[in-house]
Parts: sequence; C-alpha cells; structure tokens
Amino acid sequence: MKRPSITLINRYLFSLIVLILMILKMPAQDSLHLMIVTGGHDFDRFSFFEMFESMEHVTFEEVIQPKANQMIGDDGVQAFDALVFYDMYDSITTDQKNGYLRLIAAKKPLIFLHHSLVSYQDWPTFKNIIGGKYHTLDTSRASHYKHDEHIQVQVVQPTHPITKGIADFEVLDETYGDCEINKDVVPLLTTSHPLSMLYLGWINHFSGHKILYLQGGHGPSAYADPNFRKILGQAIRWSIDDK
Repeated sequence: MKRPSITLINRYLFSLIVLILMILKMPAQDSLHLMIVTGGHDFDRFSFFEMFESMEHVTFEEVIQPKANQMIGDDGVQAFDALVFYDMYDSITTDQKNGYLRLIAAKKPLIFLHHSLVSYQDWPTFKNIIGGKYHTLDTSRASHYKHDEHIQVQVVQPTHPITKGIADFEVLDETYGDCEINKDVVPLLTTSHPLSMLYLGWINHFSGHKILYLQGGHGPSAYADPNFRKILGQAIRWSIDDK
C-alpha cells in the first residue's frame, strides 16, 4: 500500500487546524436567563417547565408569588434577562407597583402569558401595561373562558420576528371571551372562534416600552404544540434583542 506523502499529511493537518480555529472564533449564542413568575393558578408543572427546558440557550428560575412581587418592588430582578409572567395574582403594594414601572422605564423585557391577563383587577394601570384585561369584577362586562376548544389561529404579521416561520394553525387550548383589549395594541395572532376574543397575541406600547402578551398556554396540549413553542421562544428572544 502506498503511504500518503508528508506534504499531503501536512495539508490535512493545516486544514484541520484552520477548521478548529474557525470554530473557536465563532461567537457562541448567549444563554438567556429567565425569571418565570407563577402563583395564584394551578397548572401542569411538568409539562409547562418541560416547554422551557426544550428551548436552546435558555435557563430559568421559577419565582412564586408573593416573592416575585417582593423582588420586583426591591429591584431584585437585575440578574434576569427577561421576566415571563404566568401568574394570576391580585395582591400588590404601592412599592411593588412602582417596581413594575421602574422595570418598564428601564425597558426590561416582559412577556405575559395566558391567565396573567386576569391579574390586578383593582390596579387600572396594569391594563395599560399588558394591553388588555380579563374582567372578573365588572359584572356588566364579565369575561368568560372555556377549556379544550379547537382554536383556529391566524398569523397577522408572518414576517415579524415573533411569528416568522409560522403559518396559520389549529391548537387545542382555552378560550377567553369578552376581554377588553386596548385599541392601540399591535396584533400578532387572531382568531374567529365564537367564544374567543379577537386577538390571541399582541405587542403593547406603554411608556416607551414594548410589552408582549400571548393568550395561549392553558395546559399540556398547548405547551406541547410546536407552533406555540416556536412563537414563545421567538417572543422571548425578540423581547431581549429589541430592548
């Protein structure tokens, strides 16, 4: 058998070294550290957190209310790249309200999911922060919900970074109906489901900051849905990159 020449071996070694150097110089994607706020509403914990565990370059810490609001009021959330709210909570002090407003002034990425729309019924400013409200106290316009509905979701802005690569889809999830939605929100997802509000995802502008709300995500069927997962993952990345 003819042995490879020294010159050929050197070429191979040189090419290998160049390839290794190129790989080492490639910028690694930063890991994002999320604070996931829960409390006030039961959910399938395993399925919910598995959804976040499946996201590449994402780590997270669950903070359960009232500790989350205490941390926000004490300016104790600087270590997190973004806050994801999956709580349904009503107790909040003046200092904690001011903590939310300081986060917004600092353009901290804030993503609100599903039943967070029900939070803080007695704090009018919260509706302006999140861009809408699920009404429970106003009997003249009480909102309503229904579990396990097949919801046809239409993508309003297919080129937006949050919805890029997503076509219209169907998901088994909970509907929210007769909710108040601020007129100035930028819709991302809509539906014509008769039991649902029109918008299922939007960007709200408040005090110079862009704040995201996604209505989906009641239980395992939504958590496992590849479209919902992709939208949520892209929403987190967009919220951080766009600040």
